[in-house]
Amino acid sequence: MGSTVFMNTIFIVDGDGANQTAGKTAPVKAFIKRFVARFDLRDEDNVRKTFDGELNYECGRLFFLLFMTIFSWLPYIAIDLQIHQYPQMAVALRVGLTLLSIGLISLRFTGKFSQRPDILMKIVVGYLHFGAAVLTAMSTDEFASSYVGGYLFIMVIPTFAPFTMRYKLILTLSSFVLLFMLGFLAGKDFTNIQVSYSIVDIANAATLCMVLSFVLNGVRRRAWEQRQELKNMIVREQENIKTISVLARKAEAASKSKSNFLATMSHEIRTPMNAIIGIAQIQLQKGELPDEYAAALEKIYSSGNGLLGIINDILDLSKIETGKMELNPVSYDTPNMINDAVQLNIVRIGSRPIDFILDIDEKLPSRLYGDELRLKQVLNNLLSNAIKYTEKGYVKLSVRHSVHGEDIRLSFIVEDSGQGMRPRDTERLFSGYLRFNPQSNRATEGTGIGLNITKNLVDMMDGAIDVKSKYGEGTVFIVTVKQRAEECEPIGAEVAERLRSFTFIGNRQLTNLQVSHEPMPYGKVLVVDDVKTNLYVAEGLLLPYKLDIEMADSGFAAIDKVKSGKVYDIIFMDHMMPEMDGVEAVQKLRELGYSGAIVALTANALAGNDAMFRKNGFDGFISKPVDTHHLNTILNKFVRDRHPDEAKAMNQKPQPAAQSGNLRSMLIQAFRHDAEKTVAAMRKAFASYDVKALATTAHGIKTALANIGEQEMSDKALALEQAGHNGDVDFILANTEHFIERLENVAKGLNS
Repeated sequence: MGSTVFMNTIFIVDGDGANQTAGKTAPVKAFIKRFVARFDLRDEDNVRKTFDGELNYECGRLFFLLFMTIFSWLPYIAIDLQIHQYPQMAVALRVGLTLLSIGLISLRFTGKFSQRPDILMKIVVGYLHFGAAVLTAMSTDEFASSYVGGYLFIMVIPTFAPFTMRYKLILTLSSFVLLFMLGFLAGKDFTNIQVSYSIVDIANAATLCMVLSFVLNGVRRRAWEQRQELKNMIVREQENIKTISVLARKAEAASKSKSNFLATMSHEIRTPMNAIIGIAQIQLQKGELPDEYAAALEKIYSSGNGLLGIINDILDLSKIETGKMELNPVSYDTPNMINDAVQLNIVRIGSRPIDFILDIDEKLPSRLYGDELRLKQVLNNLLSNAIKYTEKGYVKLSVRHSVHGEDIRLSFIVEDSGQGMRPRDTERLFSGYLRFNPQSNRATEGTGIGLNITKNLVDMMDGAIDVKSKYGEGTVFIVTVKQRAEECEPIGAEVAERLRSFTFIGNRQLTNLQVSHEPMPYGKVLVVDDVKTNLYVAEGLLLPYKLDIEMADSGFAAIDKVKSGKVYDIIFMDHMMPEMDGVEAVQKLRELGYSGAIVALTANALAGNDAMFRKNGFDGFISKPVDTHHLNTILNKFVRDRHPDEAKAMNQKPQPAAQSGNLRSMLIQAFRHDAEKTVAAMRKAFASYDVKALATTAHGIKTALANIGEQEMSDKALALEQAGHNGDVDFILANTEHFIERLENVAKGLNS
C-alpha cells in the first residue's frame, strides 16, 4: 500500500547504524506496521471489481498521507491572527479542519467506514474547498491575492484525487459559487486585487481543473480496464492450466490403467499358454510319436505361437503409444537377415499357385549396423500381408541401397498381385486396428495392427513407408530405413544368386522345434514356482539336458536350500508368488552372499522388464510360455560355457534319449497337489480375513484350472482374485466356501 511505503521510509538508515539501531526500532516498526495496516483495504480484488471500487482503493492508499498533510497546517494559525480581516473565523476554520480530520480518522476504524475511505476523503476535501472559499471571500483586500492563490491551489487537489467526475464537478462549481456569493455580500471588489487576479482567471482555473480531471479520470479508467482485462486473462490462463492439469492427470491415469491392463492381460494369457506350448514342445521332442499325434501337436504349437504373436503385437503397440519402444542396434549379417525373413514367410504360401521372387542387389553391403530384430519385424509384416492377401500370381521382394556419407539407406520393395486396395483404404492403411475389405477377408487371420506397428518402427529408424495399390490388381509397399555402414565387402554375385534361388545357408544353424539338446549332467539347476503344473512344464523342458534338477514351491524354500549350502548353476525364479515374490526372494539371496546365476520366469512381457530384473539382482529373464531356443541359450551360457572341460568330454560320448513319464498322469498328479495346497491356503486366509493372501492363492490356482480345461472354475478363481484386490468382502464371503468345495470335487473327479 502507498501509506505503508510512506511510513516505512521514515526508518530507512544505511551503514552500520542500521545494525546498531535494529533492536531499538523493531518494536516501533512493528507498532507502525500494525497501525498502517488498519488503513489498508481488505479483500482488494473484490473492492477493485468496479471503477468506483478502483477509485475507492486509490483513496485508501492516499488516506493517511492526506490527513498527515492537513495536520501540518496548524502552525499557520498565528499568521491567520495577524493578517486576516476576521481572524477568529480563520482560526476556527483551521482548527475545525484539524478536528474534522481527527474525527474522520477515527471513523476509518469503524466497521461502517473501514472499507469506504473515499467517503471520508470527499468530506475533508469538500471542507477544504468550502473553507478556502469562505476565507478568501472574507479576506482583506491587501491580502486577498494570497488567499486567492491558496484557493486556486486547493482547487487543484480534487483534480488529481481519485474521485468521480460527478463529485469533482459539483465540488468545484459549488465552491466557486460560494466564493463569489460571500464576496459580494462582504462587498469585496474582485476587480481590485493587487496581484492582478480577476474573476476570469479564477473561472479559467476552474475550467482547466475540470479538463484535467476529465483527462486524468479517463487515464485512470483505461488503466483500470486494462488491469481488469489482464486479471481476467490471468484467471482464464489459470483455468486453462488447471484444465490441462486435470486432463494430464486423467491421461496419465488412463495410461497407467492401460499399462496395468496390458500387464494383467499378458500375464493371464501367457501363464496358461506356458503349459499349452510347453507340453506340446515336450511331446514333440519325442521321436517315436505317431504322425497323427505329431501333426496335432504341431497345430497346437503353431496356434499357440500365433496367439503369442497377437499378444506381442498388442504389447508392441502399447510400447509405441507410451514412448517406451526402443531400438537396440547391433552389427548384423545382411544376407542372413534377409534369408531369415524370406524363409519364415515363404512357408505361408502353402499349396497356393504363388511365385515368390527375390531380387537382391549384389552390391548390397554384407554387414550393417541397426536393429536387426525390428527390421525383420517390418519385413515380416510386409511379406506376410502380401502372401495373406494374394490367392495366385506372385509376391516379389526387392532389396536396394544407397550411400549417404556414413549412412546407408536400405530399401525394401514388396510387390504382390493380390487383391489390391481402394483409395479410401489406402488413406487409412496405417491407422490402428484396421482391416480392409472385411467381407472378403473374413477367413483371413490378423488383428489389423501390424502395419500401424510397421510404420512406427520405420519412423523410429528415421525412414519412410509408401504404398501404391490398385484394387483388383495388387499392391506395392516401399520402405526405406537408415542404417549405419560398416567396413565390409558387398555380398557379391554368388551370395545374391543363392538368395534368389533360396539355396542360401548362412553361418547360423536353422532352428525348429527339435532343438539340439547338449546333455549337461554336470549342471545343477533349481526351479522355483508356487504352481506345481508350472514346475512340471519346466522339468519336462529341462529333462533332455540330463541336468540335476531340484524344485522349490516358494521363495522361502529356495532360500532354505541355499542356506543349507547348496549351490546351483542357475536358479529359475518365478516372478509372482504368494507371501514372498521372486524379486524379494532374490534380494534376500543376494544379501546372503549368493552369487550364482538367477534367471526370472515371468508371464509379464512388458517394456522395461529386463532392466527391472537386472536392477533387482537377476541375471536375465525368460518369458512364459518358455521358448525352447531362449532356454537353450540360457543353459548354454550359464551351464555349458562355465564347465568347458566337462562339456567337451560329454560331446565325445553318445547319449541316449531322455525319458519322460506319462504326461496325463503327471499333469493330473501336479494339479491335485496344487488343489490340495490351494484349499488349505484359502481356508486359512478366509478364516483370518486375509483378502490379499486369498487373492494371491486364487491367482495361482486359476492357471492350473485353465491347464486342465476347467475354464469355468478358472473364471471363478479370477473373480475371487479381483474381489480380493478390490477389497470386495461381501463377494468373498458369499463365494469362497462354494469355490473351495467345487475345487475339491474337481480334484477328486480327475482320472489318471
